[in-house]
Amino acid sequence: MPEYFLGIDGGGTSCRAAVSDRSGTILGRALAGSANISTDLDGALQTILAVSREALEQAGLDPDLVLYPAYLGLAGSMTGQAGERLKQHLPFSGCEVRSDGLIALEGALGPKDGMIAILGTGSLFMARQDSEVRALGGRGFLLGDHGGGARLGRALLEECLLACDGLRSFTPLLERTMAGFEGDVSSVIAFAKSSAPSAFAAYAADVFKAAGQGDEAALQILGEAARLINLSLDKIRFEGCEALCLLGGLSKSYKLWIAAHHRELLREPEGDGLTGAISLAIRTFG
Repeated sequence: MPEYFLGIDGGGTSCRAAVSDRSGTILGRALAGSANISTDLDGALQTILAVSREALEQAGLDPDLVLYPAYLGLAGSMTGQAGERLKQHLPFSGCEVRSDGLIALEGALGPKDGMIAILGTGSLFMARQDSEVRALGGRGFLLGDHGGGARLGRALLEECLLACDGLRSFTPLLERTMAGFEGDVSSVIAFAKSSAPSAFAAYAADVFKAAGQGDEAALQILGEAARLINLSLDKIRFEGCEALCLLGGLSKSYKLWIAAHHRELLREPEGDGLTGAISLAIRTFG
Protein backbone atom coordinates (compact mmCIF):
# COMPACT_ATOMS: atom_id res chain seq x y z
CA MET A 1 0.00 0.00 0.00
CA PRO A 2 1.58 3.32 -1.06
CA GLU A 3 2.63 5.88 1.52
CA TYR A 4 2.92 8.82 -0.87
CA PHE A 5 0.79 10.07 -3.77
CA LEU A 6 1.30 12.42 -6.71
CA GLY A 7 -1.35 14.78 -8.03
CA ILE A 8 -0.84 16.63 -11.32
CA ASP A 9 -2.86 19.50 -12.78
CA GLY A 10 -1.84 20.23 -16.36
CA GLY A 11 -3.23 22.84 -18.72
CA GLY A 12 -2.34 24.98 -21.66
CA THR A 13 -0.63 27.60 -19.50
CA SER A 14 1.05 25.65 -16.71
CA CYS A 15 1.49 22.25 -15.12
CA ARG A 16 1.53 21.82 -11.35
CA ALA A 17 2.45 18.76 -9.31
CA ALA A 18 2.19 17.96 -5.63
CA VAL A 19 3.11 14.99 -3.48
CA SER A 20 1.25 14.11 -0.29
CA ASP A 21 1.20 11.49 2.42
CA ARG A 22 -1.80 9.29 3.15
CA SER A 23 -3.46 12.00 5.26
CA GLY A 24 -3.47 14.39 2.29
CA THR A 25 -0.80 16.67 3.75
CA ILE A 26 1.13 18.14 0.84
CA LEU A 27 4.86 17.66 1.29
CA GLY A 28 6.21 19.15 -1.92
CA ARG A 29 5.04 21.20 -4.92
CA ALA A 30 6.41 22.18 -8.29
CA LEU A 31 5.37 24.32 -11.25
CA ALA A 32 6.33 24.13 -14.92
CA GLY A 33 5.06 25.20 -18.33
CA SER A 34 2.27 23.98 -20.58
CA ALA A 35 1.04 20.37 -20.51
CA ASN A 36 -1.82 20.24 -23.01
CA ILE A 37 -1.70 16.71 -24.36
CA SER A 38 -3.99 17.42 -27.31
CA THR A 39 -1.64 20.01 -28.82
CA ASP A 40 1.82 18.71 -27.79
CA LEU A 41 1.80 15.18 -26.39
CA ASP A 42 5.58 14.71 -26.29
CA GLY A 43 6.18 18.12 -24.73
CA ALA A 44 3.45 17.52 -22.16
CA LEU A 45 5.01 14.16 -21.24
CA GLN A 46 8.41 15.70 -20.57
CA THR A 47 6.85 18.51 -18.53
CA ILE A 48 4.84 16.04 -16.43
CA LEU A 49 7.88 13.89 -15.69
CA ALA A 50 10.04 16.88 -14.79
CA VAL A 51 7.49 18.59 -12.55
CA SER A 52 6.72 15.32 -10.75
CA ARG A 53 10.40 14.70 -9.96
CA GLU A 54 10.81 18.28 -8.77
CA ALA A 55 7.88 17.95 -6.36
CA LEU A 56 9.36 14.73 -4.96
CA GLU A 57 12.78 16.33 -4.55
CA GLN A 58 11.23 19.28 -2.74
CA ALA A 59 9.56 16.82 -0.37
CA GLY A 60 12.89 15.09 0.26
CA LEU A 61 11.69 11.85 -1.34
CA ASP A 62 13.30 9.51 -3.84
CA PRO A 63 12.59 11.06 -7.29
CA ASP A 64 12.21 7.64 -8.96
CA LEU A 65 8.68 7.92 -10.34
CA VAL A 66 8.07 4.16 -10.47
CA LEU A 67 7.69 4.24 -6.68
CA TYR A 68 4.54 6.39 -6.64
CA PRO A 69 0.95 6.32 -7.92
CA ALA A 70 -0.30 9.45 -9.66
CA TYR A 71 -3.62 11.00 -10.59
CA LEU A 72 -3.41 13.40 -13.54
CA GLY A 73 -6.02 15.95 -14.54
CA LEU A 74 -4.98 17.23 -17.95
CA ALA A 75 -6.35 19.63 -20.52
CA GLY A 76 -7.04 17.85 -23.79
CA SER A 77 -7.80 14.46 -22.27
CA MET A 78 -11.54 14.69 -22.98
CA THR A 79 -11.14 14.48 -26.74
CA GLY A 80 -9.43 11.85 -28.90
CA GLN A 81 -7.04 9.20 -27.59
CA ALA A 82 -4.31 11.48 -26.26
CA GLY A 83 -4.91 10.45 -22.66
CA GLU A 84 -4.52 6.76 -23.40
CA ARG A 85 -1.43 7.36 -25.53
CA LEU A 86 0.16 9.41 -22.77
CA LYS A 87 -0.62 6.76 -20.16
CA GLN A 88 1.42 4.20 -22.07
CA HIS A 89 4.56 6.30 -21.51
CA LEU A 90 4.09 7.20 -17.84
CA PRO A 91 6.28 5.30 -15.37
CA PHE A 92 4.18 5.68 -12.21
CA SER A 93 3.33 2.60 -10.12
CA GLY A 94 -0.35 3.36 -10.70
CA CYS A 95 -1.82 5.99 -12.97
CA GLU A 96 -5.11 7.62 -13.89
CA VAL A 97 -5.37 10.26 -16.62
CA ARG A 98 -8.58 12.27 -16.53
CA SER A 99 -9.79 15.75 -17.47
CA ASP A 100 -8.64 18.84 -15.64
CA GLY A 101 -12.34 19.50 -15.07
CA LEU A 102 -12.70 16.37 -12.96
CA ILE A 103 -9.93 17.37 -10.56
CA ALA A 104 -11.37 20.90 -10.41
CA LEU A 105 -14.72 19.37 -9.42
CA GLU A 106 -13.11 17.32 -6.67
CA GLY A 107 -11.05 20.27 -5.46
CA ALA A 108 -14.02 22.63 -5.33
CA LEU A 109 -16.56 20.29 -3.74
CA GLY A 110 -14.42 17.79 -1.85
CA PRO A 111 -16.40 14.54 -1.53
CA LYS A 112 -19.78 16.32 -1.62
CA ASP A 113 -22.30 16.53 -4.46
CA GLY A 114 -22.83 19.73 -6.43
CA MET A 115 -21.98 21.60 -9.61
CA ILE A 116 -19.12 23.64 -10.98
CA ALA A 117 -18.86 26.07 -13.88
CA ILE A 118 -15.32 26.68 -15.12
CA LEU A 119 -15.30 30.04 -16.86
CA GLY A 120 -11.89 31.05 -18.14
CA THR A 121 -10.49 31.17 -21.64
CA GLY A 122 -12.87 28.29 -22.31
CA SER A 123 -15.79 26.87 -20.34
CA LEU A 124 -16.85 23.57 -18.82
CA PHE A 125 -19.86 22.61 -16.69
CA MET A 126 -19.88 19.58 -14.40
CA ALA A 127 -22.16 18.07 -11.78
CA ARG A 128 -21.67 15.16 -9.39
CA GLN A 129 -24.49 13.26 -7.70
CA ASP A 130 -23.91 10.01 -5.84
CA SER A 131 -20.53 9.51 -7.57
CA GLU A 132 -22.08 9.99 -11.03
CA VAL A 133 -20.51 12.86 -12.97
CA ARG A 134 -22.14 14.73 -15.84
CA ALA A 135 -20.29 17.24 -18.01
CA LEU A 136 -21.14 19.76 -20.71
CA GLY A 137 -18.83 21.90 -22.80
CA GLY A 138 -15.07 21.85 -22.94
CA ARG A 139 -15.14 21.29 -26.69
CA GLY A 140 -12.75 24.02 -27.66
CA PHE A 141 -12.94 27.55 -28.88
CA LEU A 142 -14.12 26.96 -32.45
CA LEU A 143 -17.23 24.89 -31.75
CA GLY A 144 -17.86 25.24 -28.03
CA ASP A 145 -16.63 26.89 -24.83
CA HIS A 146 -19.65 29.21 -24.79
CA GLY A 147 -19.24 31.93 -22.21
CA GLY A 148 -15.47 31.52 -22.16
CA GLY A 149 -13.22 34.50 -22.69
CA ALA A 150 -12.15 33.41 -26.17
CA ARG A 151 -15.75 33.25 -27.32
CA LEU A 152 -16.41 36.71 -25.86
CA GLY A 153 -13.46 38.12 -27.80
CA ARG A 154 -14.59 36.38 -30.95
CA ALA A 155 -18.10 37.78 -30.57
CA LEU A 156 -16.71 41.27 -30.00
CA LEU A 157 -14.63 41.18 -33.19
CA GLU A 158 -17.60 39.82 -35.12
CA GLU A 159 -19.72 42.74 -33.90
CA CYS A 160 -16.97 45.12 -34.97
CA LEU A 161 -17.03 43.79 -38.51
CA LEU A 162 -20.81 43.89 -38.64
CA ALA A 163 -20.65 47.54 -37.61
CA CYS A 164 -18.02 48.21 -40.27
CA ASP A 165 -20.42 46.72 -42.82
CA GLY A 166 -23.23 48.96 -41.60
CA LEU A 167 -25.23 46.06 -40.16
CA ARG A 168 -24.75 47.19 -36.56
CA SER A 169 -24.45 50.58 -34.93
CA PHE A 170 -21.05 51.47 -33.56
CA THR A 171 -20.88 51.65 -29.78
CA PRO A 172 -18.00 53.03 -27.70
CA LEU A 173 -16.70 49.48 -27.16
CA LEU A 174 -16.71 48.69 -30.87
CA GLU A 175 -15.06 52.00 -31.69
CA ARG A 176 -12.28 51.43 -29.14
CA THR A 177 -11.72 47.90 -30.37
CA MET A 178 -11.47 48.97 -34.00
CA ALA A 179 -9.13 51.80 -33.02
CA GLY A 180 -6.74 49.11 -31.77
CA PHE A 181 -6.61 47.87 -35.36
CA GLU A 182 -6.39 51.43 -36.72
CA GLY A 183 -9.86 50.91 -38.19
CA ASP A 184 -8.55 48.35 -40.67
CA VAL A 185 -10.90 45.40 -41.29
CA SER A 186 -8.15 43.35 -42.93
CA SER A 187 -6.08 43.61 -39.75
CA VAL A 188 -8.97 42.19 -37.72
CA ILE A 189 -9.28 39.29 -40.15
CA ALA A 190 -5.53 38.64 -40.05
CA PHE A 191 -5.63 38.63 -36.24
CA ALA A 192 -8.50 36.13 -36.21
CA LYS A 193 -6.71 33.77 -38.58
CA SER A 194 -3.44 33.70 -36.68
CA SER A 195 -4.34 34.11 -33.01
CA ALA A 196 -4.67 31.54 -30.23
CA PRO A 197 -7.76 31.41 -28.01
CA SER A 198 -5.88 33.28 -25.28
CA ALA A 199 -5.45 36.27 -27.62
CA PHE A 200 -9.20 36.43 -28.19
CA ALA A 201 -9.79 36.04 -24.45
CA ALA A 202 -7.70 39.14 -23.78
CA TYR A 203 -10.75 41.18 -24.89
CA ALA A 204 -13.05 39.67 -22.24
CA ALA A 205 -12.21 42.26 -19.58
CA ASP A 206 -13.10 45.05 -22.03
CA VAL A 207 -16.49 43.46 -22.69
CA PHE A 208 -17.34 43.20 -18.98
CA LYS A 209 -16.18 46.74 -18.28
CA ALA A 210 -18.20 48.15 -21.18
CA ALA A 211 -21.28 46.22 -20.10
CA GLY A 212 -21.00 47.86 -16.69
CA GLN A 213 -21.11 51.21 -18.49
CA GLY A 214 -24.24 50.24 -20.41
CA ASP A 215 -22.59 49.62 -23.78
CA GLU A 216 -25.23 48.04 -26.03
CA ALA A 217 -22.84 45.73 -27.88
CA ALA A 218 -21.25 44.47 -24.66
CA LEU A 219 -24.65 43.84 -23.09
CA GLN A 220 -25.75 41.88 -26.14
CA ILE A 221 -22.58 39.75 -26.15
CA LEU A 222 -22.77 38.97 -22.43
CA GLY A 223 -26.51 38.44 -22.55
CA GLU A 224 -26.09 35.63 -25.08
CA ALA A 225 -23.12 34.17 -23.20
CA ALA A 226 -25.05 34.18 -19.93
CA ARG A 227 -28.06 32.59 -21.62
CA LEU A 228 -25.94 29.61 -22.69
CA ILE A 229 -24.22 29.38 -19.31
CA ASN A 230 -27.56 29.26 -17.51
CA LEU A 231 -28.97 26.74 -19.98
CA SER A 232 -25.94 24.53 -19.37
CA LEU A 233 -26.41 24.74 -15.61
CA ASP A 234 -30.12 23.98 -16.04
CA LYS A 235 -29.19 20.86 -18.01
CA ILE A 236 -26.77 19.37 -15.48
CA ARG A 237 -28.52 20.50 -12.29
CA PHE A 238 -30.08 17.66 -10.33
CA GLU A 239 -32.89 17.64 -7.80
CA GLY A 240 -31.60 18.52 -4.36
CA CYS A 241 -28.42 20.20 -5.61
CA GLU A 242 -27.13 22.48 -2.85
CA ALA A 243 -23.85 23.86 -4.17
CA LEU A 244 -22.50 25.63 -7.24
CA CYS A 245 -18.90 26.80 -7.46
CA LEU A 246 -17.76 29.20 -10.15
CA LEU A 247 -14.14 28.64 -11.15
CA GLY A 248 -11.74 30.21 -13.61
CA GLY A 249 -10.53 33.69 -14.41
CA LEU A 250 -13.98 35.03 -15.34
CA SER A 251 -15.84 33.50 -12.40
CA LYS A 252 -16.13 36.71 -10.40
CA SER A 253 -17.14 38.73 -13.44
CA TYR A 254 -19.99 36.36 -14.23
CA LYS A 255 -21.53 36.20 -10.75
CA LEU A 256 -24.17 38.83 -11.48
CA TRP A 257 -25.02 37.19 -14.81
CA ILE A 258 -25.92 33.85 -13.26
CA ALA A 259 -29.68 33.27 -13.03
CA ALA A 260 -31.16 33.83 -9.58
CA HIS A 261 -32.15 30.18 -9.12
CA HIS A 262 -28.51 29.18 -9.66
CA ARG A 263 -27.00 32.15 -7.83
CA GLU A 264 -28.68 31.06 -4.60
CA LEU A 265 -26.52 27.91 -4.70
CA LEU A 266 -23.18 29.73 -5.01
CA ARG A 267 -20.48 28.53 -2.61
CA GLU A 268 -16.79 29.30 -2.34
CA PRO A 269 -14.66 26.37 -3.58
CA GLU A 270 -12.94 24.31 -0.90
CA GLY A 271 -9.75 23.94 -2.94
CA ASP A 272 -8.31 23.92 -6.44
CA GLY A 273 -7.55 21.37 -9.12
CA LEU A 274 -4.25 20.32 -7.56
CA THR A 275 -5.81 19.52 -4.19
CA GLY A 276 -8.50 17.69 -6.14
CA ALA A 277 -5.88 15.58 -7.91
CA ILE A 278 -4.28 14.65 -4.59
CA SER A 279 -7.66 13.75 -3.12
CA LEU A 280 -8.50 11.52 -6.08
CA ALA A 281 -5.05 9.91 -6.00
CA ILE A 282 -5.56 8.90 -2.38
CA ARG A 283 -9.09 7.65 -3.01
CA THR A 284 -8.03 5.71 -6.10
CA PHE A 285 -4.77 4.15 -4.93
CA GLY A 286 -4.85 4.46 -1.14
